[in-house]
Order: sequence, then C-alpha cells, then structure tokens
Amino acid sequence: MGASPFAKPEPENSLMVVTTREEYCFLWDPDCLPELVESLLGYGEIPDDLAELTSLPALHTRADRPLTVEHFRSVVRELLAKRHREL
Repeated sequence: MGASPFAKPEPENSLMVVTTREEYCFLWDPDCLPELVESLLGYGEIPDDLAELTSLPALHTRADRPLTVEHFRSVVRELLAKRHREL
C-alpha cells in the first residue's frame, strides 16, 4: 500500500548544534520533546559578563565563541516553533 500524498511527513528525530569550536548532536523520540527541551536548557556556558549576551560581535568571531545558555534557549525556541508548525 502506498503512502497518501496528503499524509504528514514524519518529524525529524535528530538535532545538531554546530559551531567551529563545538558540535552537539541530539537523537530523540518525538514523544519525548519535554525531555529534549529540559536537556537542551542544561547546556551552554554562562557568559562572564552580561554585556556579552547583548553585544553583537562580528560574524566570524561569533562562530569561534563557545555556545552560551542563551544560544541553547534560542535552539529550544526554534525547535518548539517548528514542532508547533507540524501540528
């Protein structure tokens, strides 16, 4: 039996967060989204200076910096928005 052309595509079950310094790969079950979000919110370095969070460094230097807590919060927001669109 063939798949219906109107069927929703299967959601992705992997997530990669990559900079030139670090790589994170998360494999997850779509039914475990709360656990993935909780895990993601535990990653990232806390910046030494609050100004570092609000500054906009040059693009090439941003890729070389370690990922901060704020980066992972942004990843969570993107992931939740994507999952919401899939519903």
